[in-house]
Amino acid sequence: MKAFKSIKIVFYKETVDHLRDHRSLSLSLVFPLLAPILVGILLYFVNTSNIQGQEDFIMDGPVAGAENAPRLMEYLTEHGIVIKPAPLVREFQEDAVKRGSLPFILVIPPEAAGQNLFKVEIIMDRGSPKSLAAAATILRHVTIFGRQESKRMLEASGLDPRIATPITVTERNIGKTLNTAFLFYNMIPSLLTFMIFMGAVYLAIDVSVGERERGSLESLLATPIERSSLLLGKSLTALFFTAVIILINLVAFYVALRLATGGVENVDPPPGALVFVKLFVISLPLMAFAVALQMAIAFMTKSAKEAQIYLGLLPIIPLLPGLVMIFSPVDPSSAISAIPIYGQLALFIEIIGGRDPGWSNVMYSIVGTMSGAMIIFYAASRLFEREKTVLGF
Repeated sequence: MKAFKSIKIVFYKETVDHLRDHRSLSLSLVFPLLAPILVGILLYFVNTSNIQGQEDFIMDGPVAGAENAPRLMEYLTEHGIVIKPAPLVREFQEDAVKRGSLPFILVIPPEAAGQNLFKVEIIMDRGSPKSLAAAATILRHVTIFGRQESKRMLEASGLDPRIATPITVTERNIGKTLNTAFLFYNMIPSLLTFMIFMGAVYLAIDVSVGERERGSLESLLATPIERSSLLLGKSLTALFFTAVIILINLVAFYVALRLATGGVENVDPPPGALVFVKLFVISLPLMAFAVALQMAIAFMTKSAKEAQIYLGLLPIIPLLPGLVMIFSPVDPSSAISAIPIYGQLALFIEIIGGRDPGWSNVMYSIVGTMSGAMIIFYAASRLFEREKTVLGF
């Protein structure tokens, strides 16, 4: 009871001190809003852009030599491509695409006139998303037209059109339809993990090496509070504000994604409220792990500036595997789930995708991550017992 009372006193003291610093508090509460707002804005512009996949869009189609392939031009016009004249000189063509005045140019050579078999060329800039999207759209239409022409010529020759495609593949999708929106949804796990390790960094620095530099840590050590209780009280304060920051971050993601996809057709809806609740619950052990690591690193450093460098780089560690797992997800297993950071990322992606990660994997994740947090906290408490470490001698 005495230890519990001491921890409560330290927690209350550190919490009140942080709440009094209105500037730092405001910044720490605004920071978790930035990533959701940015992702929401990008998702909105991607969904509302005229890219392939929309049936009723109209797109300009710069064509050089349109008169050489009238049937192709007729097909493109019927499918929403407005044929525009393009320069005939190669140098001018490349310059127009490089400058961005034309997204691409479809070049039809003179020898294509009156021929059923001919080649076309698409001049585009792969470094420009606008050029790449427009060129992909025109390429899709040209490819479909080519298949239709192949079928027409085979039928005219009295042959079965199926000989052009002897093997037919049918696709049976048992999951959600993959579209551009899912790439943005799958960014949430890595950004969430980054925020867990970044959210209360400055608070962890302030209550550890910051107090040591200000000289207030010595007066705390002079009180009849055990050092382990003192460290735990400070850590719980950092954990509390980390949880608040993550809660704000997840609510912001929920609102931003709904605003970005609201009223947009052909886009799968973002994850529901229950998904974000699950993300918050599963992230709680990782918050404890992150805070324990932050406190250990902060007390190992000799100054607040040094602590800022190390703890500023710390969030990059979980961010990198999170970005990789956006495109190459890992199926969670008991072994993977028990690994701190990596296990949470795997579970986050499963939950975002609407799949059940399994309660056993969730339990392995909680036990593995909390075990790691306790080991790190024990190491930090041992450091906290040393006068050299605490007072920075």
